[in-house]
Amino acid sequence: MEKLLRQELSSYTPEWNSKCSIITDLILLVFCLFIGVTLIAFSKKNIEIDLDYTNCVPNQEFTQSSNNKVCRIQFKIPKKISAPIFIYYKLSNFFLNHRKIIESKDWNELRGEDVDTKSSCKGAYLMSEMFSKNSPYYRNEWGHNFTDDDIASPCGLLARSYFNDTYNLTYNNGTYIFINETGISDQYQKTNFFKRRKEYMTKQWIDVENEHFINWMNVETFSTFKKLWGRINIDLKADNYYLILNDNYDIAKYDAKKSFVLQNANTFGVSNKIGYFFIGISVYLLLVILVLFVKYFLNKEKKEFNINKLKWD
Repeated sequence: MEKLLRQELSSYTPEWNSKCSIITDLILLVFCLFIGVTLIAFSKKNIEIDLDYTNCVPNQEFTQSSNNKVCRIQFKIPKKISAPIFIYYKLSNFFLNHRKIIESKDWNELRGEDVDTKSSCKGAYLMSEMFSKNSPYYRNEWGHNFTDDDIASPCGLLARSYFNDTYNLTYNNGTYIFINETGISDQYQKTNFFKRRKEYMTKQWIDVENEHFINWMNVETFSTFKKLWGRINIDLKADNYYLILNDNYDIAKYDAKKSFVLQNANTFGVSNKIGYFFIGISVYLLLVILVLFVKYFLNKEKKEFNINKLKWD
């Protein structure tokens, strides 16, 4: 009876020896080397221009015609960049991921619901708590004027720290380049998590469906991060260009830095760090193979351990 109940199936256990290890590591080496070289080759085809404008000097010509601090920075694109071209702003040493900042917002309010946000937006609930009296947000884009005692919508520390620099690009001859600022946020979030509330024109200091605002409300993990600001859908030839920016965002109080980043990138991205990582793995595997070769030839005459030849009592 015991013999009938016992299932007897044939099995195969591979013999794992030095030869098998060498062959396996060699296959992994070729794979990692191929991936690493491919990533580096693709990353070198891309261009990234990073312009730090933390301490930019205002341009008198533009600043006189505007209430904002306007800077004009010249830069050069060394070779043709094919569309699409992505524009980011980058903040360094900026700790947006602090627990108090992350918790200080109300998702129900952002979804357009009429809720009491006093507890969820403690410290950034009223307009006077959100902004200084000379803030442009006391008058929204629909022309409504707020008072100090008005409830801020959206509220919270994260919304209060909203990044509001703006950018324009021109060729050397002064021709403006169109920057598409739509379709830059996650469309699922835009549809489901950011909606205007009732009577939003007199209630909200900013349009919560603004895609720049949606991107800002997604908290980054690290203190240095980039957020998509716009997209250029034409090729840019090698030439001199001018960046004209409204320097509205006071970064000095955070002891941080801010940059304008222009780049074209495919699926593999601009950075080649991942490619070098795979190259490093390949070098490590090569060293392992060399050690196994030495071990194999030194012990060639000795009988290697084989689990299949063990006898069980």
